[in-house]
Amino acid sequence: MRKKKQTWLWQIVGEDLPGYSYLFGTIHIRDERAFQFLENALEYLKDCDVLATEFNLDEAESGTSAMNLQVPQNFSLKEALGKRRFERLEKLFYQNLGLPLIHFQRTHPFVLTSMLTESIMS
Repeated sequence: MRKKKQTWLWQIVGEDLPGYSYLFGTIHIRDERAFQFLENALEYLKDCDVLATEFNLDEAESGTSAMNLQVPQNFSLKEALGKRRFERLEKLFYQNLGLPLIHFQRTHPFVLTSMLTESIMS
């Protein structure tokens, strides 16, 4: 894999590969700087034979991806983390989002991580 200039778009080439592949790295924030290369990336996407994303975007539109984020009935974030870690996370959550973590006991940790990351990075 070789990097072209300072960009989020990487071209993957190799003798054993049938053609070119690209890896487009993104960041999950709402800062306008994250989208300054969007037009260039879209040009490459138009030429793709196959596109793979972090999750199936078709499922996201139909709402079935939410089913994949459900936690088991007996899941408790407080129990999973332990008292001390939960308290540290609770403080961080409230400082950054102004929300009490106790109300998110049955929320998938991936969702909580995304919420915190977006808040901190913005």
